[in-house]
Amino acid sequence: MSPIIESMKKHPMFQKFCLPVTETTDFRDATYYLRNDGSFVFAEGYYHDQDKPFSERMVISHIVYVPWNEANSPADYSGKMIFGQKYENITKQVMSENPVEQFYPLQLQIYRRHDPKQPEVKPFYARYKAMVPCSELLYAFPQIHTLEAICSMGESDEAAEKIRIITEAMAELLAIPVSQIGISGSVSLGAYSNPHDLDYVIYGSVAEIRRITDYIYNLTSREEERKVWEFGKFWPLRYFEQVAGDKFMVCPFFSYTDEEEIPLRVFDAESTGTHTVEGTVCDHTHNCFNPSILTLENVTVDGKSISENLKLVIYHGGARGDYIEGDKIRACADLTNFTTYSPTAMKAGRKNIRETFQAIVVTNFDQISKI
Repeated sequence: MSPIIESMKKHPMFQKFCLPVTETTDFRDATYYLRNDGSFVFAEGYYHDQDKPFSERMVISHIVYVPWNEANSPADYSGKMIFGQKYENITKQVMSENPVEQFYPLQLQIYRRHDPKQPEVKPFYARYKAMVPCSELLYAFPQIHTLEAICSMGESDEAAEKIRIITEAMAELLAIPVSQIGISGSVSLGAYSNPHDLDYVIYGSVAEIRRITDYIYNLTSREEERKVWEFGKFWPLRYFEQVAGDKFMVCPFFSYTDEEEIPLRVFDAESTGTHTVEGTVCDHTHNCFNPSILTLENVTVDGKSISENLKLVIYHGGARGDYIEGDKIRACADLTNFTTYSPTAMKAGRKNIRETFQAIVVTNFDQISKI
């Protein structure tokens, strides 16, 4: 175990925020995990080899925080204190100095420098992600658990009290109970002393989340002061909130409460190669999740019309909410055959096919555009 972990474990808040990783840990999108080398990784999506033994499982993720090392000449603004220890956000400089379409390829180069054991061969839908063995993850920082830890300190901690107040304001705005809200980002790692943007995670059924996202779309379309522009793009599901004279950026993630409603919880995927698809979005119900899954109609594949609808899978978190019903899109990416399985049956040792479908699978910003 890395010495920095032993130092963090002595911090009075460490045990309040984390839970030990076990073979029954539910690895979920937008959750941080502490690896045995002292780095923090950020899970993406809901499939993390659930159909394999724990010793063989990998988490599809981003490596975000690594122990600070002056020899690497990190930018000062990439520093973050986490449970009393200085860390570097190794993705921050890339995101600050490059266009969005270069984020993932450049980040992948950095992951390989920090973790030379990264596999050269990986699933095509995870081509820009880190693959981290579950057996090397020691602690999880579950979203609802960490937000509860922060809010419980509100009476004696001014920053925690601000987060509690804005959490309650968001719950009232979106008409959901506070118990359905968690927190991600560095705040979930105890770095909340000066919160200015909050990566909330909203849990709910698919129908409930659709109601909430429809409300946020309406909010950010009619109230100019709520709109968020960052990294050269408009984020339709992010918004600004004013609480007690302070301005916060609310950056919501969304998480499924029912495993059977997760389209890509357990699946097999076979790419048939790169193809160009054009079509019109006719259903964006799952567009706020990661991966985002939409349905296209009036589809052409390599210029030839097809009679059936086609799924669009955006297997990264940077385009959540960007594409909605009525948008005409062009994607040049992996045309993929999916077979999905019931996660409930999988837990019982059965591999029951739930659905088979074809989709165009996008893994980077430059593979898709509106037309």
